Amino acid sequence: MDNPYAPPAEDGIVGEPDGPGGYHLSGGELVVTEGARLPRICIKMGTRGLNEHTQQLVWIPLWARLFFGALGMLASRKVTVTYFLSDEADHSRSVGNRVLGGSLIAGIGIGGGAVLLEMWALAMVALLGMLFGIVIGARVAMPFRLRRIDDGRAFLRLSPAALRAFEDHASRPKTKRKRRKKKRKARPAEEGDDD
Repeated sequence: MDNPYAPPAEDGIVGEPDGPGGYHLSGGELVVTEGARLPRICIKMGTRGLNEHTQQLVWIPLWARLFFGALGMLASRKVTVTYFLSDEADHSRSVGNRVLGGSLIAGIGIGGGAVLLEMWALAMVALLGMLFGIVIGARVAMPFRLRRIDDGRAFLRLSPAALRAFEDHASRPKTKRKRRKKKRKARPAEEGDDD
């Protein structure tokens, strides 16, 4: 019996490993290049991924954040990648996004009201709650950890299960699927046909 969670056999490495649209495993990380389209493996759980997501990954080097603050965005590096999530991981991502957005709105609303009423302790609690919610929401929403982007290659840290699934997929022999020829049914002879 086939494993329903196994990645499909027809997906393979797209492009060259270091060329445009490629990916490979290196040192326990998944390395993707600009425009990579990953196989139908859930990038969070390592099961079969059904929900497609295209995302632009942005990484700002630590030196740029420390020395230039908001201007550090000028030193940002970007890579666009298409990946897949299982239904469970996709739900987790949407919950994380809702927690992040709700924390931001509630923190601004409660904190703003507390400042207007000069309730400084409540304003501080609202600010801390907002920051906590943003961190937790972002952690839950992101299916992988972006370690860095160098020379147009993004280095992603995956869960052990997802990493094993990508390793298994990469170790499978790459075979081309043969198309089966359809047999044509013989048409019954009709009366009056002279053949």
